[in-house]
Amino acid sequence: MVASDATKPFPELPLEISCRIMEIMLEMVPKRALELITISRSLQLLVEQALYHCVILKQQRSAEAFRRAIQYPCRSSWVNTLCITSDVKFSDDLSDLHALFSMCPNIQTMAIDSCIPSDNMVSDGNLDALASSGPRPTKLRYNFGWIQRHDGSHLFSLPLFQNVTHLELWDEENFDNLTELDCLPHLTHLSLIIDPWYPLFLHLENLQQKLSLSDSILVCIIFGDVQDLDKPEKIQNACVRFSDPRIVFSFSGYAKDPKQFGNVLWREILNESHLVRQWGAQDDGEMDMWEEAEAIVSSPGKPFGLYRVVDTSGMTVDPSAA
Repeated sequence: MVASDATKPFPELPLEISCRIMEIMLEMVPKRALELITISRSLQLLVEQALYHCVILKQQRSAEAFRRAIQYPCRSSWVNTLCITSDVKFSDDLSDLHALFSMCPNIQTMAIDSCIPSDNMVSDGNLDALASSGPRPTKLRYNFGWIQRHDGSHLFSLPLFQNVTHLELWDEENFDNLTELDCLPHLTHLSLIIDPWYPLFLHLENLQQKLSLSDSILVCIIFGDVQDLDKPEKIQNACVRFSDPRIVFSFSGYAKDPKQFGNVLWREILNESHLVRQWGAQDDGEMDMWEEAEAIVSSPGKPFGLYRVVDTSGMTVDPSAA
């Protein structure tokens, strides 16, 4: 006898889709996690997998708890994204960070800010060991000045970087030497974050030369925090010097009248010949901007870039004057 449609069991979704649905649900209602894990063992596993899929370590205490939790191999294998902020510190010999990397071999997206001790406290051997252990991410946010050998060279030739397709570099001073990017055979997306923005223009020729010699790089985002957006001609004078069509500018700042700034930017800087898109509330350049940048580069007429303006009209203190 064939079961009626009403009595047929609901088809099981692939595990990857189930986990993604759980991730979205927990993002919307995070307090439901404790309730869900008490319903069934299968739901408990889905919740755990969703929670460990993207791990952001913002405090020393959370980093220590995470290291204890991933002693279970199944949990460590679930970690797909790992972000470590500057508030989490590691030992001078990097042994604890080395152990963390080794336990999470499936990381595809990684963000490393200033959590590494300064390079005069870390031996080249320990740096090499760190970059040779564990994960091989495809998307990497990397503080350019912190993981650096004593001779000034970087670690791009080591395994940590060999699968990287999307690289976001963050530093104030070290954009003058981009030649080592040649060590990244799969690099297609590059993002440079600098604060303040204008010193990056000192290295304009070097950057444009690097891009002219690379057919593999499809998109280059230049992100910066521009303090004085009430004078957009500063942006115009700087940006017109960049001629490579793969470059997308992304800048944020403070203005008392964001709408007026957008109108001025469109009318005076771009002469209405290019497209400017306003982007959302990301804190930094952020790797999730690459998709938007791709659309900009591939659209007709080569749009200008992305901008975000923080409205200061209701603030008692104007941050741009700080």
